[in-house]
Amino acid sequence: MRKFLFVLLIAIIACSTDFAVEEYEDFELQKFDPKVIVEKWKKVKAVFDKAVKFLKENDLYDPLIKAIKKYGIQFANNLCVKQHKIEEATCRSIVDFLFGLLKKLKKKETN
Repeated sequence: MRKFLFVLLIAIIACSTDFAVEEYEDFELQKFDPKVIVEKWKKVKAVFDKAVKFLKENDLYDPLIKAIKKYGIQFANNLCVKQHKIEEATCRSIVDFLFGLLKKLKKKETN
């Protein structure tokens, strides 16, 4: 009996709730411009490419990628701090960036 009343209560609430489309006419998707997304993506991608290039030019990319793959994030953080004399917060940011890149590359390979 309780289950029946619970279902009945849910049905009453669902029927009494009126989701009119007119209420959402000013919703932001109606103002969505794909050209803006394309332009902003190009800017983000350019920054991303510059970050990878910077790490390669400063001999951080390959050693840290290898360290992440072989020993993990913590080892790569320690390697960055001790060998390259970079502050820990910056190394953590670099390693996290590279780890995210590796995850995306691995995901592409599996798809």
